[in-house]
Amino acid sequence: MWYRNKKKLEERIQALELELEILKEDNTQLKQEKKSIQNFVELLPQGIWKTDTKGRFIFMNNETLKIFGYTQQDISNGLYVTDMIIPSEKERAKSNFKKRFESMFSKSNEYNCITKDGNEFPVLIYSHPLIENGKITGMVGVSVDISREKKIQESLILSEQRLTSIFDCIREPVYITDIDTYEVLWVNKYFAEILNDNPIGEKCYEAFQGIDNICSYCTNDIIKCNNGEPYTWQHYNHKLKKFYQITDQLIDWPDGRKVRFEIAVDITKIEKERRFQNATSDISRMLLEGVKNERYS
Repeated sequence: MWYRNKKKLEERIQALELELEILKEDNTQLKQEKKSIQNFVELLPQGIWKTDTKGRFIFMNNETLKIFGYTQQDISNGLYVTDMIIPSEKERAKSNFKKRFESMFSKSNEYNCITKDGNEFPVLIYSHPLIENGKITGMVGVSVDISREKKIQESLILSEQRLTSIFDCIREPVYITDIDTYEVLWVNKYFAEILNDNPIGEKCYEAFQGIDNICSYCTNDIIKCNNGEPYTWQHYNHKLKKFYQITDQLIDWPDGRKVRFEIAVDITKIEKERRFQNATSDISRMLLEGVKNERYS
């Protein structure tokens, strides 16, 4: 009996030792995978970080430390998300941090952040609650320095302002609309004056032509296929009661959209004179033909 018990005990010990070896192998593999993930995170060009539920940083990758000028010692001493955001935006950041835990959704927010040395710069932050063993333990996020994008955007806006200021000096209708939605994005001052309205946000066919549907003579499809080249045509505007020579072209809008640019030159006087001359010529021809017919009758 004792021998049998001893044998069972030895078998059990061997089984436990085997399980222990397997656990050690699994643990080693987990450590290796964790190390691989950490190495990958450190190589990313974006700032990756992790906080506890109070917003205190637990981890920052090298890019985050580089962007904000902090060290691992600063993290150990106690560094919070709000420490990296300018004072005027701290309350908004706290509120968004709280909402993220409540909604459990990922979302991006733009903030003006501040480095350890006090330099301010714009950052786009993506964050999501971190759940471990079914419990919220903190937040993980990505910080992207958008200084370059902001400068490009500001430059585009400045260019747009310069361009529109030039067109505001032109005493002819000039406007820009969305090529797909027909929404009016901009009109020059002169066009707004003769429309007696600010049509921005309205449909172009309603604001400019006074009709309820897309114009049957709309040139959007033409300029879409015109490889960026201008398209010129003539049209009588029944709402404004004027003839125009129109030039349409696709241009780039600051937000990246292709939009319709149009400048319309009022040719009403020229067109009326042309029609008068044609009518006069027709009358003269009819009179001459009448005289000839009487002579030879």
